[in-house]
Amino acid sequence: MRTISILSVAMLINGGVWAAAFDANAPVPVDISIVKLESGKGFAFQNSYGAAFYTYDRDRSNTSTCLDKCAEIWVPVYPSARNPADIGTTWKLVNRPDGTQQWAYNGRPLYTFGYAENAPSPTAKDTADHWHKLEP
Repeated sequence: MRTISILSVAMLINGGVWAAAFDANAPVPVDISIVKLESGKGFAFQNSYGAAFYTYDRDRSNTSTCLDKCAEIWVPVYPSARNPADIGTTWKLVNRPDGTQQWAYNGRPLYTFGYAENAPSPTAKDTADHWHKLEP
């Protein structure tokens, strides 16, 4: 995957519904990138290690339900010291039941897959139809 700037995303969009739904000028947390997917499926968000973000169908708005063993496999996207607070209306920090915070995009708590920086992408079996890659 290749990292591109938000401005580049805006220039690549030819109008249409997606452009109306995605504000290219909206702030994005410092440690988060927007990448163009080589598969031709558009764009996705990822962290500074290149791990894609996922949402969980069983979460409620601004509330994570992925705890304990679930959170060991699907690691919450925690804020870094460089990203200490909410940014605009799209990116918010939500409180987890253990007292920590994690990033949410439009109210959907965010996760990465696997423990390590080089964890493989999840398979269909891993996602169990409840996990979805976050795409703007």
